[in-house]
Amino acid sequence: MPVPNNFVDTFRSERYVRILYVFKDFRMKSLTLSLVAPIAVVAFASTQVNAQGIQIGATIETNYTANFNRPSTGMNGATGAPYYFNAKEGSTQLNLGELHFYSDPSAKRKTGFSIRMVDGNVVAGLPLGLAGVNTTTSNVYEAYARVIAGGAKPVTIDAGIFPTHVGYETIPTGTSAFFTKAFQFGQLQPFYHSGVRAQFAATSRATAMLSLLNRYNGVESNGSRTPGLGLQWNQVLSSKDSVIFNFARAKDTVAGAERDKAITNFGYSRTLAPNLTLATDASIVSGVQAGSAGYKAGAITGYLTYAIKSGDTISVRAEQLGDDTAGGLFIPSADPGTKPTLSSFTLTYEFKKGQTAASRTMVELRHDKANTGVFSTASGTAKSSTTLTIGQVFSF
Repeated sequence: MPVPNNFVDTFRSERYVRILYVFKDFRMKSLTLSLVAPIAVVAFASTQVNAQGIQIGATIETNYTANFNRPSTGMNGATGAPYYFNAKEGSTQLNLGELHFYSDPSAKRKTGFSIRMVDGNVVAGLPLGLAGVNTTTSNVYEAYARVIAGGAKPVTIDAGIFPTHVGYETIPTGTSAFFTKAFQFGQLQPFYHSGVRAQFAATSRATAMLSLLNRYNGVESNGSRTPGLGLQWNQVLSSKDSVIFNFARAKDTVAGAERDKAITNFGYSRTLAPNLTLATDASIVSGVQAGSAGYKAGAITGYLTYAIKSGDTISVRAEQLGDDTAGGLFIPSADPGTKPTLSSFTLTYEFKKGQTAASRTMVELRHDKANTGVFSTASGTAKSSTTLTIGQVFSF
């Protein structure tokens, strides 16, 4: 069984993603290409499933978010800290359109691959195709090959572009009980890396991961030949408790320059009852902003999910994020003497009754608050914001 790379995979038993190589020229810029190309690929690949073990999946996420501030910018979230990925207010949006090709390693063939191509608001929210960050791909955020080496104590080796091992929340909404993303997800944690990583069972109750990364977030590191480092230790404490420790340090674009950036991340999960789960996600980010000036920011997020007997789910998320730089580096503030803080409270209700196995309907109420005016209104700024999101997720 493959070793999970973040604690969503461990705590929620979600399918672990694997990627092979990059489609450099993949674009979803027209309706014709968006519909015809995937259908053609699926039609061809489906004839190869039995022979090669190739599987195909797809995800479509749509949403409508109403912002009670009626922001003049038309955007949700704080200045410098937008929502990921339902950033636009007042219109129906394609949050994510995803096509996933993968093949799991087997006993006979110890190699596998996965290719995950995306379109929609996810592309705008991620550093895909930006000069100086990632100039090799535009609609691909995961693409790596997988090799399982060794016998009695196998080591899983991935090479290419892979999702970050840091953090609880993931890019596809299908792996989370919430539609919107926490501020911590977008402001502090990386999204994906390019490099090589090795994963293995350290003990009977723990797995470990070591990776060499090109950059903190994205693919290419400009002007630096020093690889970054990623570490993970995933420990099962009991049948109900798990903890995970993550670390990553590499070059990242900070204040317009390529500078060192590091994140230390800790997660904990506990099954309180058969239908009640608790999880926490905490991060500290530090680095050099300009010259020798350092910066630091931290956040902690708590998650509580309750499954109702009818099949519906109620989930609560609470978060606090603090920027230790006066004037704000992660949350720019109009007051140069203020160290900005953000907090948010999210309540999500997911309907199961009447839904198919491949679809999810989510209604989400979220309230954000800051210690300074960073939320846009119809006539200025405010210290708080309330949004209502209706999301639909289809998985095939």
